[in-house]
Amino acid sequence: NTHQYDEALRELRRIAEANPGLVDVWLRLAELDVELGRPRDAVGSYRIAMASSGNMTADVAVMAGNVLLQAGELDDAAKLAEVASGRNPDSSAALLARIAIARGDLDTAGRLARDLLSRSPGEEHRLLLARVAHARGLYAETLRIIDGVDVYNAGALRGDALARLDRH
Repeated sequence: NTHQYDEALRELRRIAEANPGLVDVWLRLAELDVELGRPRDAVGSYRIAMASSGNMTADVAVMAGNVLLQAGELDDAAKLAEVASGRNPDSSAALLARIAIARGDLDTAGRLARDLLSRSPGEEHRLLLARVAHARGLYAETLRIIDGVDVYNAGALRGDALARLDRH
């Protein structure tokens, strides 16, 4: 219920403002803002967390970048991906690839996804490459890439590709 969230936000904000170095509180504020559909407020909380987070700055930048990507604010999301690139190059590159997909720059997205997959052949990176293939309309290729992938959202991508191939 929105009233409960607003109440929780007020209390967390009071705690955070009294103790600005409590990174976990700022991160929880950001999560609540995301749940309430307030991406700009969430990014504000992420930025404060980044200022206090030390070694976690890159991770927090990627979290904030993902929120901005979901909100369609691609340029700002890309800036945060760049902030993360030195300490967290794989997460930064994955975010940049998702931004490239959103922009329709599938050549860049594909290059980033293939580079990630060659450095770290995990399921998340295979899923990213499959998203590029799907965006290109290569549904059989999408299915080939995600065959055996058991990652959150792989099922939806698999189902969509099957439906587009009329093989559901």
